[in-house]
Amino acid sequence: MQHQTRYGDDVGLCEPLETRCLFSAPARVVMPPRISDDYGNTFATASTLTMATDGSASTTGRIDYAGDVDVFTVTATQTGTLTVTMGATARRGVDSYLRIYDSTQTLLAENDDSGGTLDSFATVSVTAGAVYYVQASAYRRSVGTYAVKLSTAVTPTPTPTPSPASVTLPGADAYTAQQTVTAQLLTADAGVILVVLGTDASELLTLSESSGTISLAVTGGTTTTWSVPDSGTFVGLVVYGFGGNDTITLTYSLSSNLVEAVYAGAGGDSVYENSAAVAYVYGQDGADLLVAVGGGADHVYGGAGADSFWADSTDSLADVESAETAAKSVHRITSFTAATRSSSVSLEIAGQDMVDPTSSYTHSSAFTSQPLFADGVQYNDINQGNLGDCYFLAGLSALAQTDSALVNQSITALGDGTYAVRFYRNGVECYYRIDAQLPVTASGSLAYAGLTRNGSELWVALLEKAFAQFRSGQNSYASIEGGYLDEAYTALTGMSYTYCSTQGLSATALAQRMQAALAAGHAVTAGSTTTDNNPIVGNHAYEVHAVEYDSATGTWYVTVYNPWGVDGATWDSNASDGLLRLSASQFQSRFSSIETALA
Repeated sequence: MQHQTRYGDDVGLCEPLETRCLFSAPARVVMPPRISDDYGNTFATASTLTMATDGSASTTGRIDYAGDVDVFTVTATQTGTLTVTMGATARRGVDSYLRIYDSTQTLLAENDDSGGTLDSFATVSVTAGAVYYVQASAYRRSVGTYAVKLSTAVTPTPTPTPSPASVTLPGADAYTAQQTVTAQLLTADAGVILVVLGTDASELLTLSESSGTISLAVTGGTTTTWSVPDSGTFVGLVVYGFGGNDTITLTYSLSSNLVEAVYAGAGGDSVYENSAAVAYVYGQDGADLLVAVGGGADHVYGGAGADSFWADSTDSLADVESAETAAKSVHRITSFTAATRSSSVSLEIAGQDMVDPTSSYTHSSAFTSQPLFADGVQYNDINQGNLGDCYFLAGLSALAQTDSALVNQSITALGDGTYAVRFYRNGVECYYRIDAQLPVTASGSLAYAGLTRNGSELWVALLEKAFAQFRSGQNSYASIEGGYLDEAYTALTGMSYTYCSTQGLSATALAQRMQAALAAGHAVTAGSTTTDNNPIVGNHAYEVHAVEYDSATGTWYVTVYNPWGVDGATWDSNASDGLLRLSASQFQSRFSSIETALA
C-alpha cells in the first residue's frame, strides 16, 4: 500500500516571513490509482467508460500477461469523428494494440503500429447515443500499464444564414472598413436596421438599448445614441468589426424583438452576445472568442482560426473544427451549478451579483476592472496567499506550463463582469458562474491567490474562487484548505493521473521518469516530506518545472517551482523567482511523491 499525503495546510507569503505560520495536517492512507487487470475482457463483461459531453474520455489499465485484453463500452455523446489513442505510461511499457467495434461487435478499426512504437490510434465515425466498444491489448506478448484517451471531432453543420424570413440583414461583404467608427440606419419593410461599421484598428464596441434608443459605446468612452425616426421600430442590428482585435458586446438590454448579426472580421476578436434577441455571430478570420450563453437561440459560425465557443443548449454551432474539439474549446452550458442549495444561477448574462464563497476577509470589487488574461497563461503567474491550497495552485502551475491552452479554455469572461468556469467532476464537465469580488486584507491587497506576476491578470484568483464552490459544495474558501496533488488535474482536465512514490526508484530513475513525462507534455507536481528540509518547505506542493542531465558532472538536476511565487528559503542567487534547483538525490530526500497528469 502506498501513502498519498494531504498537502496545502500552509499559507503563502502575504505575511512577513518571520510571522508566517506553517502547520501540517494528518496524512490519509489511500490506494494509488487503480491499475490492475480488473476490466472486463469480453463484450459481455465490458467495463463502462463514461464520455464527457464534449465527446472525450480517458482511463488507465494494465496488460498483465500475453493474451490479456481489456474491453470498454462507451456511448457517444457527439456525432462526428472519434479518435482513440492507446499509449504506454512507462518508458518500457506495453506495446499497444487497439481495436474499435460497433454495438453489434463488428470491427470498425484497429491499429497495432506494427510494433514500431508503444502507441497506437484509430479513428471511426460515431453517432451520438450509439454504443461502441474499445478493446485494449498488447502486441508481441508485451505487458505493462497503458492510458486510453478518446476525443470526438464534431461534424460541421451548414453555415447559418443571417437572413431569417422576418428581416433581411446585409451580408458579410456589404460594407468595407471605415476611418472611424460610424453607423447608419437602413429602412426595412418591418422597421429600421442599425448598421455599425468598425475600422481596421482594435476597438471596444458595446451596444445597449433603453426606451427604443440604441446606444453605442466606443473605445475611449465615447457614446453615441440612435433613435428611429417618426416613432418607428428597430427590427435589426448588424455590427462589422473588420480588422484588429475587437471586443464586441451586445448587452442584455437589447430588445428580444431584434434580429442581430455580428461579423467580427479579421484578427483575434471577442464577441459577447448577451441579448435576448436571435443573433447570427460570425467569427470570420482569426482566433476568436465567441460567447452566446443565454438569450435567444443564436447561430454561431467560427470561421478560420482556432476559435473558442461558449454557448447554451439552444444555440447552434457551425464550422467547429476537429482541432477545436480536441482542444476542449467547445463549451455547451446547459446550466450553471448553484453555489448553495438555496441559490440559483441564471443563464441570462445581465450583470447579476453572484453568490461569493464565505471567507474571514471582506470581499471587494476593487479588482473588477483587471483583465482576465493579459500576456498568456504562465507557470509563474501563481502567487499563493493566506490559504493552504498549494496542492491546487501547484497543479495549476504545472498545467499552465505544459498545457496553457487547456487552462485558458477553463475560464472566460461573459461580457457583463461575470465569468464562466469549467471543471470536471468524475470526468463530466460542469460550469460555474462567478464575479470578480474577491477577499482582501485590511490593506486592500488580495487575501488569497494574488494577481499574476505582471500585476494585472485575474485568472488564478478567479479559478481559486470557483474551486471554493466546486470542490465540496460548501462554498467557502476554508473548504479548500489542504488537499491532494491530483485534484487540480482531475478538476481542470477531466482525465486521470499517475502516482509514484519517490522511494520506489533510484534517484536517477526518478529523474528520468519525470523528464519523460515533461517531454511528453504531461504536468508533474511533487509533494514534500512532512518536515522542513532546506530549501524545501515541509508538507507542501511544488510544480516540477524542469529535469536535466549535466553530462560534465554526471548529475541529474530537478528544478521545482514554489507556488508561493518566491523560494521561501535562501538557496540560490534569486530568492524571488520561486525556482529551486536540486540534484536528483536532494530532490528524492526532500519529496515523498510525484503525480503526473495524463492529459
